Amino acid sequence: MTSGQTSTGIVPLLSDLEIEICAKDCGGWSTVITQKGITVAKEDTKTEPWVQTEIVKKLSKQVGNKTAYKSGAIQDAISQYFEEFKASDDGKALLSEPARKVIEETEAVIWETSDPPIIRIILKSGDEWIFKISELASPQPKNLNSKWLETYEGVLYATTKDFSRCIEFWLEIKQKIEVFEDIPEFENVLRDLRLEISQCTISDDRKKIQQEGWVRIGENIVVAPFKILEFLEKHGKGSNDRARFSKFMRKSGFMIKNTSPLRIDNEIIRAWFLNDKILLKNTSSMDSVEDISSVDGVV
Repeated sequence: MTSGQTSTGIVPLLSDLEIEICAKDCGGWSTVITQKGITVAKEDTKTEPWVQTEIVKKLSKQVGNKTAYKSGAIQDAISQYFEEFKASDDGKALLSEPARKVIEETEAVIWETSDPPIIRIILKSGDEWIFKISELASPQPKNLNSKWLETYEGVLYATTKDFSRCIEFWLEIKQKIEVFEDIPEFENVLRDLRLEISQCTISDDRKKIQQEGWVRIGENIVVAPFKILEFLEKHGKGSNDRARFSKFMRKSGFMIKNTSPLRIDNEIIRAWFLNDKILLKNTSSMDSVEDISSVDGVV
């Protein structure tokens, strides 16, 4: 088994008996014992089975009722396996399904040395979660579960231990940066975006967003993530900066809300919903982004 997996795989237990521990989709664990491929015992638990004593008795009793093995011998074999697994690297690396989901969705982690410090979790969707140091020092699963539900479809069902595993991972990959609020690092990106979006014809056919990068839906300009990334990369930034640029756009009053799902036929993308204030009133006389402030006021 490798780090980050959610199952031990099928492992020999005793003679022709085998055991497997796997994480359940809705949280918790399932322990299964088989004999020649046939299930002879199965127990579901909310916490890791290898740290429990009661589950050993339950599994042993089930196996004893369905096979010729004595429950005492089975109990000894299960207890020994659990002890060895708990102390192994595989035992330390095995992830619950909720922890796996969060870790796989994490793109980067930024530790901002602001006052007070905050930790920004950059997600592959382009969204971000912001945690205070106190929230990670004393993790409450409701904080993680609520952020997940705000961002993705489906309930996470993370436990305190799941949250702790995520925090351990985040702290391993974190990047510390100093934040200087008085540096308008995204102003040129915004000016460039406003200039280009104001000079082009924007379709109201939402299918065009996949080719052109933006469409008009009602009074809103909806922009695809890849188009936002183009503007960021033009100014020396990357995908890890999308969440901070999103925050800057909301603070500037151009972005209506966080990235939201947009259905295109059978595909769903997370798009940026901008209000029509993003459009400049007159761009015919402008040759560069430096001219924007004289036409539309300082951004």
